[in-house]
Amino acid sequence: MVLAHVHTQDATSIIFDSIHVWLAIAIFACYLAIPFTALRRLPLPRLTRLAGIGFFITCALTHLMTALDLAHSRWMIASDAVQLLCVAVFIISLSRMVATVMDRSESRSREASHDRGGPS
Repeated sequence: MVLAHVHTQDATSIIFDSIHVWLAIAIFACYLAIPFTALRRLPLPRLTRLAGIGFFITCALTHLMTALDLAHSRWMIASDAVQLLCVAVFIISLSRMVATVMDRSESRSREASHDRGGPS
């Protein structure tokens, strides 16, 4: 843990390290909450949802590992690799979903305009 290095630090460094650890733990908890609260309520395709869950969980792990002073460990490298894959899939899948929704919306708007006698 970051606090394990206390014997070589002055009081200010100890305070800042303590604050950093508690902030990292708080951020970990917030990232971990996203898949179980907001993300599960969104009408997302399965792949998008799973990639999003993986992304937010690995974001949480990044902050937990920082708090535990494991930022340069094998676990962090593995988590980063999974996070990269998840965020790439999440972005691509979500972008496709948004494009489909926008296309449908524009098509409906054109149809409504045409039905009212507007420009086609």
